[in-house]
Amino acid sequence: MSDLTNQNDVTFFDDTQDSGLAFGATMLERLLLAIIKANPTHDGKTDQQRLTAAMKAMVGQKASPNALPGDRDDRALLLMARERHFDKANHDMYLITRTLKPTKEISAPPKVRSGKALAELAVDHYFGISDESARLAVVNRLREKFSGSYQRKQGKGQNVKYPSTYLCRAVEHDYVQETLEAEALTRMCQELREWGIPAKP
Repeated sequence: MSDLTNQNDVTFFDDTQDSGLAFGATMLERLLLAIIKANPTHDGKTDQQRLTAAMKAMVGQKASPNALPGDRDDRALLLMARERHFDKANHDMYLITRTLKPTKEISAPPKVRSGKALAELAVDHYFGISDESARLAVVNRLREKFSGSYQRKQGKGQNVKYPSTYLCRAVEHDYVQETLEAEALTRMCQELREWGIPAKP
């Protein structure tokens, strides 16, 4: 991912050039997950595997790489993205002020934090692990998930730009759309239950 854009010798952070974002489950996937969760099996397959099988059978496509609802790791990754966004915004505001008011004395912002620093912040915020080796393991897992290397080692999301995805999800979240989709999903599950098909949104 390209982090920097040069404009008139001033370096600004820019994530708008990226494509390949993954925003989680589509409405169809969420409906299928509601049916899957209400109908457990004992074949050892995960919900994600069952969802992928259902998607392939119905529409001939794999399920989204981030289809399952957000867990603690996901919340930690969104915190990392928000903090990265703050760092970049502070950096850009400093450069803008320095460019527009070159005579004004302004302090340089702190450096943009590394993935490791952001992961450590997220682990301390969401996990509260006292054992240092266990803490380091979670820090490394979050770093890899944030960069996408964790998912790619498992053969998932090869074309997904994970840092940009988490950034977009963190700062451009549409709560109105989420509420409308949740209401629609609830209604669809109610209809399914009336037809004798268990479904839990």
